Amino acid sequence: MGTRHHDGYLRQQCVRDLLPAEEPWMVPFVLQLLGEYVVEISEHIDAAITDPPPARYVEFAAENPRYIQRLRQQATSYWNEYYRRTYPNRLEYPALRALARLGDLTA
Repeated sequence: MGTRHHDGYLRQQCVRDLLPAEEPWMVPFVLQLLGEYVVEISEHIDAAITDPPPARYVEFAAENPRYIQRLRQQATSYWNEYYRRTYPNRLEYPALRALARLGDLTA
């Protein structure tokens, strides 16, 4: 599927191709990218996980709270290290904004 490819540009193209898919099995492949450092990929996902988010994402998050928490921790780490100046409010960072739509960030 290419979402784990070493080339970030290829991962970005693959996620753009996956986002419109309705199949629930693809959700973890998309969400995994929110825990990575490429903010451009997170921007695409953030735009696709609207408010309210698609049901397939909400269901996955509800069934996998520890996984979502780990993604939040990873995204927070990358925000703190690389994007804190660009996004002074961490909830404006695209990955964390998308994850916040799937559940309460304070949990």
